[in-house]
Amino acid sequence: MLQYGTCLVLYLFLSVSFGSKLKFESEAEKDRIISLPGLEPEFEKELKMYSGYLNASSSKRLHYWFIEANEPDGKPWALWLNGGPGCSSMEGLLTENGPFTIKMNSTSGSVYLARNKFGWTSAASMLYLESPIGVGFSYTSNSSEYDHVGDISATTDAANALLKFLEVKTQ
Repeated sequence: MLQYGTCLVLYLFLSVSFGSKLKFESEAEKDRIISLPGLEPEFEKELKMYSGYLNASSSKRLHYWFIEANEPDGKPWALWLNGGPGCSSMEGLLTENGPFTIKMNSTSGSVYLARNKFGWTSAASMLYLESPIGVGFSYTSNSSEYDHVGDISATTDAANALLKFLEVKTQ
């Protein structure tokens, strides 16, 4: 079993080793997001995004959302995990450092996605991972595994999902 320190070292190694060479292609194209309701069409064309599931084990699926950096050549990528326990990384994407944020028109009450001029995708490609199982859209097909969620299982699952992400992206 991987410990937290091992995962951190693994993440730092992979980050330095692959950096901007990491490409999100091949198998992952099935997860490509081509349109989001409420996003300006011209901004939507600038974004290269993917969302889906990574296998953390035979029964565990961790939800991810990957957004390629603006002009990605030479830029690193970063893994974003919101704190918790139980806080979805979609919160980070949609309210903190993603390329867009959720806004409400005060007059009409309609909801839309607005460009976040402070979004981190200007500096790095971002991988948002929802961990552990039971958070956000991440799940397991074995319901008894929800009774054993903790630091070690969450770290191990995140590391396994990250390795799957790298495996798919570097083929």
